[in-house]
Amino acid sequence: MIATPAQIKDGENSDFLRSVVPSVDRPTSLLYFSLIGVVYAIRLAAGFWSSYPKETMIKRRFSFLLSFRFLFLGSAFLLVAALTGCGQKNNHLSRQAAAAEAEAYKSNIELSHIGLAKGESYLGDQVYYVEGKVKNLGNRSVYRMELTFVFKDTLNQVVLRESRKALDYKGGGGLESQKTSNFQVAFDHLPKDWNYTVPQVEVSKIVLK
Repeated sequence: MIATPAQIKDGENSDFLRSVVPSVDRPTSLLYFSLIGVVYAIRLAAGFWSSYPKETMIKRRFSFLLSFRFLFLGSAFLLVAALTGCGQKNNHLSRQAAAAEAEAYKSNIELSHIGLAKGESYLGDQVYYVEGKVKNLGNRSVYRMELTFVFKDTLNQVVLRESRKALDYKGGGGLESQKTSNFQVAFDHLPKDWNYTVPQVEVSKIVLK
């Protein structure tokens, strides 16, 4: 069923639109109306050239072509907007799917041999290093990983929670399936009320290859 401008303007806007437009998202609706515009433009052209005698066709040709041009451009704009919206929606869904997959994959990461080392920076300041091993128990390669470090005081209250990059394979590669890698993260400004014990470490974010 093709919707004409007269139907949309004069008749039953709400009921008519509900009858011709399915319950779909905005990009699909734009695509639907753009196709209606193109079909109506073609029908308008056919009706125009058959409705007037030859002596009046030349006088009205310019105004018709101008109206037809705007109608066609409007339909083309709606079509481009619809296709762009569909592409953006697909990209958004792809990012969501990738994020959900990475979140689920975190259960395949095993942390072990977590320890604490003390050193000095180039400026002579005290630096504490949290180090350990990370193993990929899954079947995908991981090329970036962030860990969250939770430091507590003597009352077991959290005094610092901070996420740091622990693995970052640049230029290709990654932590392959069933492989183990070492990590070491430096902290040079820890709270004074920290209890000086090994912090709690958990996987906060990974990026799969």
